[in-house]
Amino acid sequence: MAEPMLALPSILAITRLVHWHDLYSSDVCDYSKLSDIIGLGNIVLCEYGRNITTAPAQEAAVNLAGGVGTIISSRDVYAEFLPTLADIHPGVTVSYTDAREIYSYLRSTMRPVARIEFHGTMISQSPSAPRVASFSSRGPNRIAAEILKPDLIAPGVDILAAWSGENPPSSIRVDDRRVEFSIIYGTSMACPHVSGIAAMLKVARPSWSPAAIKSALMTTAFTTWTTVATPSSSCPRANRPGRSSSAPAMSTPINRALDPGLVYDATADDYITFLCSLGYTRRQISLFTNDGSVTDCSTRPQGRVGDLNYPAFSFEFRSYFGGRLTQRRSVTNVGTGRGAGHRRCRRGLTWTAVTNANAVYSVNIASPPGTAITVSPMRLAFSAQRRTLNYSITMSAAAAGPNTYRWGSIFWSDGQHTVRSPVAVILQ
Repeated sequence: MAEPMLALPSILAITRLVHWHDLYSSDVCDYSKLSDIIGLGNIVLCEYGRNITTAPAQEAAVNLAGGVGTIISSRDVYAEFLPTLADIHPGVTVSYTDAREIYSYLRSTMRPVARIEFHGTMISQSPSAPRVASFSSRGPNRIAAEILKPDLIAPGVDILAAWSGENPPSSIRVDDRRVEFSIIYGTSMACPHVSGIAAMLKVARPSWSPAAIKSALMTTAFTTWTTVATPSSSCPRANRPGRSSSAPAMSTPINRALDPGLVYDATADDYITFLCSLGYTRRQISLFTNDGSVTDCSTRPQGRVGDLNYPAFSFEFRSYFGGRLTQRRSVTNVGTGRGAGHRRCRRGLTWTAVTNANAVYSVNIASPPGTAITVSPMRLAFSAQRRTLNYSITMSAAAAGPNTYRWGSIFWSDGQHTVRSPVAVILQ
């Protein structure tokens, strides 16, 4: 049951329960169609609707029609996820499955009744976080399967955020309330967590490119939280093939990303070559460059899509009989020695770096089940003259059922830094 954002009175008395859809051919409780005969003194069961009419708007319709309470069904694709809402009168949002049970009860008796009672905040699962929200993207990348998506997962559910006083918390006109903060969910909440860290990194590391910053975030991100073995999901279908990725599950603390050890850097020119490998035309590429230049892909190295210098790996086997594929990467040593540190000053965070130019990294491999990974070379010895080194990773996969997805990782370590890259395998 979704928790209301603003406290409202409970409906403790047993009240008649009616279902809007039984009386009108509509998905949602709409005041233009809701009659006083239906709403007056009743608790009304409403559908979420294909047109995604918000729950507070339906509550308003029931309220204006004389209803005393509203039960709103969440969408089936949301599974267990229930948003925190700015309810405008007594109401509750239930999961699609629970709504079906309520509807079955309503149809099973001549006089169905209900009661809404608020028992306070209740945590129904352990652990309650971290969990991937059911509406969150899990990949895979539909345009370039060799590029693993998503890159990062950040907090985006029930986030306390600033709210404009020009708009009521429910975003409907009949609501005259005004607040300075509201509880919000979605990409608009997850993105600021990551972009804020990226902005702090840019201040501390002004010479880093956007790709280097992204690499630092991805390779130092948490994949577990305290004693949680793996991030769980609020969507039952999340564990089905194609519904999950091995991308990092938590956004990166600034201290870890400040000193990632190695970064996978890439320039704008590298991305143009990547677009060429995807088969983009000159005109399509010009929409990205937007500088009047003309790209001739025939003059560029004929690279593979999977060779983009990305901090993650995704191998797509076109046949579920498996095979052998190779991707190539380059890493730049930005790792500091043990004398490095940071201090805070009036203007924020400053970083005092003592670069360990002669760092030596060795690789550890956690191959996805049913596969074998080889990395060449398995040891990278950097120097002041050789800050960037290359390596290749080869994936051998045995036969498996079609649409099989498996995950693993590789770790580069110099004893002080651990640089993790997730590895995904897709057998079509």
